[in-house]
Amino acid sequence: RSYEASYRARLRTLIKEWQTLAHEVTLLFNHAVGKLQHEAGALALLKEVGPQQVALHQGKGRENGVATLLEQTDEEWADQYFYLGWWNTVKMRGLALVGSGEGNSLGGVLRMHIIPRIRQVVQQGMQQLRSEVISRGVLDEATAAESLRHITSVILHEVETRMVADGSVSLKRPQVLHALHVALRV
Repeated sequence: RSYEASYRARLRTLIKEWQTLAHEVTLLFNHAVGKLQHEAGALALLKEVGPQQVALHQGKGRENGVATLLEQTDEEWADQYFYLGWWNTVKMRGLALVGSGEGNSLGGVLRMHIIPRIRQVVQQGMQQLRSEVISRGVLDEATAAESLRHITSVILHEVETRMVADGSVSLKRPQVLHALHVALRV
């Protein structure tokens, strides 16, 4: 009995709380962001993020109104990450007033075709990065920098070139990059 009590006491001193882990991950990624900001392209858009961003998304999900990129609805994606342009917005409002079906409008195409494809690309990319961290067994600064390069050069590039290439909508690049950055940390 005393052995078990001493074992549990030692174990409590070794196990880190999630706040400590969030702070360590934040320091690790912020150091990598600081180094990568001098590289060209989308990496220059990366900003340092505090541990409160990780804490907001830590195991809370939808019940507290804070959702990660992958937990957000298609409507939230359309509002937060895409710019339809003033003419497309006017056309959509006009169609809504006339009572036309949403499936034929640009917003309907965005929600039914473009966003699900982008969500799939993001999920696959995040799963690949997670499996890489698990296979390495450690999250170090090199892995963090490589992950940040991956979300900017592979995921963001694929979304911009393949998914949104037709020009009917444009991507809010800083917002998408920030959401990917936070999702990567969580």
